[in-house]
Amino acid sequence: MADQIPTDERDHTTPQGGHMGLPLQDREDIHPASKQDVELYIRTYSTMLRSSGEVKINALVQAHLNADSALHVNARVQSPDMPAFLYCVQRLPACIMQVRRILLGQAAETFAKSGYNIDTWQHVSAPGRRRRWFWDGKETLAVYVSSASDVDDLIPTLTGFQIEWNKFNRLLNTEPNTREFLSAMHDTPPALYDEIMKVLHGRLFMSAENWQRLEAIWRDHIWDNLILMAQQQKSLTVQMLGGSYIGYAKATLEWWQPINRFLEQHDLLDRPVYFVSSNVHALVNLLGGTIHRARPLIEEYILNSNDPEILSEYDKFRRGETDASLENLLYYAARQFYESPYGREIALNRIKQEEERGIYYIPSAEGLPIDAQVIDLARLDPSEFD
Repeated sequence: MADQIPTDERDHTTPQGGHMGLPLQDREDIHPASKQDVELYIRTYSTMLRSSGEVKINALVQAHLNADSALHVNARVQSPDMPAFLYCVQRLPACIMQVRRILLGQAAETFAKSGYNIDTWQHVSAPGRRRRWFWDGKETLAVYVSSASDVDDLIPTLTGFQIEWNKFNRLLNTEPNTREFLSAMHDTPPALYDEIMKVLHGRLFMSAENWQRLEAIWRDHIWDNLILMAQQQKSLTVQMLGGSYIGYAKATLEWWQPINRFLEQHDLLDRPVYFVSSNVHALVNLLGGTIHRARPLIEEYILNSNDPEILSEYDKFRRGETDASLENLLYYAARQFYESPYGREIALNRIKQEEERGIYYIPSAEGLPIDAQVIDLARLDPSEFD
């Protein structure tokens, strides 16, 4: 996928592990990518998106292969490149399974001028990439792009997703009874389940470990999604609505206006402003002290959770079997804690506590899909710093 991963997003979702399928030396037409190959790829989709019509992702596949991305090293292999596919799936909304057309725009008025009232569409999200996505419930997905780098990230992701989907489609149709297996999996008796899974793993060249990763992402939809992939090849189109540098500047101005109003209201306009490329939870965790104040509740949440990974790490701390920092585990678990029914009311109190210490959260409503914080350094309490 695109090698430009924004540094303001902590990435817990990039798949790890080896690649399945043919050895690298067996890839067809393999060649080391040059700088010119990458530049040609970018120039190809940038030029095509300037047209007024839809651009077929199929037209970008060869340029994608020639770019030889480090995040899609087995793009040419006929069996699925599971790390690459999982990377894409995490960065696209779940509805991408039904989508055929993707619209790119910089503002609501851009979509409206083209006849798309996306405010009435369903707001959707992707677990591994923060963007504003809107789905019409059928086959069209709209997404806000705030800069050229957004396009550089999105287009390779869509192209990689389509390449890997079509590998699944071919393999799922190699044997005539594979689709029958998929259709029956919802009602398969436990005694036959493991045997059928072995067959599927073999036909998809997929390890049990990669299957578990896919199952963790798709959960109850895994069989329905595989049936969709077996039924037809994916042929996505992308259309840029607008896309000028003036539009990008306008989106930035719309994003800045509520922040500027906040600075005016709190008499902070004459203070230095620092833009920090990080997640909105990072500095708050270090400066606000709220996680430490909520520690007993977070630990109780960990003990009552069904997350084997968190429980395993926490047990190591309790038994003194690790030199890692307990604070890091608390920070990691806190996000789930605050989003759980048990922690939502406490999350509201957290906001109040942070504002008392000069930490304010400003969610993005217009323009760039980037939330912001304003931290009045003079009001922080150094004794609460991590």
